[in-house]
Amino acid sequence: MNQPAPADSPKPDTMKQVWRWAIALPVLALLFQYVAVAPIGTGMFLSGLAIMGMLLLATLPAIIVLPFLLLNKRLRKPALRWWSVCIVYTGLFIASVLIGNKIRMAEFAALAKRSAPLVTAIADYTAQHGSPPENLQELVPQYLEEVPRTGIMAYPEYKYEVAPQAERYHSNPWVLYIPCTSGGLNWDEFVYLPQQNYDAEMSHDYYERVHDWGYLHE
Repeated sequence: MNQPAPADSPKPDTMKQVWRWAIALPVLALLFQYVAVAPIGTGMFLSGLAIMGMLLLATLPAIIVLPFLLLNKRLRKPALRWWSVCIVYTGLFIASVLIGNKIRMAEFAALAKRSAPLVTAIADYTAQHGSPPENLQELVPQYLEEVPRTGIMAYPEYKYEVAPQAERYHSNPWVLYIPCTSGGLNWDEFVYLPQQNYDAEMSHDYYERVHDWGYLHE
């Protein structure tokens, strides 16, 4: 006969559900990161990624504390089960974030290349008129047939500023940028600076170079 599980042990069905979620959530995290930069995607799921990250903050202390419960014979089995779950979830979630970031930055690298005609149009306008256009619509139709979109549904439009507003970007006369939050409370931007001075000090923020653009991590 099967011995009944100790009162402190989770029921087998409960542990099955826990294991399913421990594996499913990191897979969803990877999917959310992909969907955020897909041509037909959306950024609305990135808040879910932030929630999963908060769950990760709960598993890390558990990974440290649970091994001490292994010293208690009565708590050893349930502690070992939960410790295993926490380790697997943490490893899978970190891996999904790292892989998702590679996917994300590859899409922004492709966006930088797609944006070359727009950058060239602004530079040509500036060379001809002696100053950059006041807005992107001034490039149509002489320099562009239409103002392009980014091709990333979650961040569909380019933002454009000229001096003095653009001077907050290290005194550049104009700037192209795309607000691209990656979930949670951050305000990441994908930025093109005509002076290419991305290495200028940005307080606690930093630029990751992506071709001739910079990804501003905030």
